[in-house]
Amino acid sequence: MIETIEKMSVSDDALNLVFREARTYNAWLPKPVPDELLHQLYNTLKWGPRAQILVLRDSYSFVPWLQRNASDHRSRLGT
Repeated sequence: MIETIEKMSVSDDALNLVFREARTYNAWLPKPVPDELLHQLYNTLKWGPRAQILVLRDSYSFVPWLQRNASDHRSRLGT
């Protein structure tokens, strides 16, 4: 198994995309995200070490969620 792992490699393009040039976005476009894209995202992230996925479709959903769950995140979220 160790020999197999040692033979594995990741391209520079993939490393750049995921680690070196990755950015966290904190602004959104005023258009909905298609359900298919959300399903793809969920299926990619669900097994991650910190898989907490929250989908809120509008600001009417966001405000009650923020009031209940995000008191420690207010400064980061700009509220």
